[in-house]
Amino acid sequence: MVRRGDTKKIPGTEGYVGEYVTKLVSGYRFVIPAEFREKLGKRFVLTRGYEGALILVDFSHWNKLIAPIKEASFLDRNIRETLRYLVSSAFYLEPDAQGRVVIPASLRSFMGISKSSIGTQLAVIGVFNWIEVWIKERWDSHIQNLTDKADLIASEVANLLDSKMS
Repeated sequence: MVRRGDTKKIPGTEGYVGEYVTKLVSGYRFVIPAEFREKLGKRFVLTRGYEGALILVDFSHWNKLIAPIKEASFLDRNIRETLRYLVSSAFYLEPDAQGRVVIPASLRSFMGISKSSIGTQLAVIGVFNWIEVWIKERWDSHIQNLTDKADLIASEVANLLDSKMS
């Protein structure tokens, strides 16, 4: 497993941080970085994410993520669709002794993974409250796109935060 950048923990952070590169191995398994496994615990949730990535999250954050959606009115179509999207594809997983987990068939299909994908590099990235699993080639393309738009995105986030504080 390769980690990009410094491997030291960032003082004062309790979330998932960093970017790791691993490979998809036989049985459609991949290694979850040790730093992430410590925080995830022995069982966690893997589900469909956004932009073609998977979301990996511990039970505590899973419950926080789902709580406001499941408590909202099922009469709202967007609520129903969000629950369908996230919950119908969720799997409770436990890593093996080497820290590997199997990507279930429906999530492999979502990511476009097939038998010929064995050996493909995966990017496992910490996004503070959750972890994302990407096909590394897609992640590299996505992060380049983000880099190109970073100033614009930061400005939009600042405006959103300012409007919420007002």
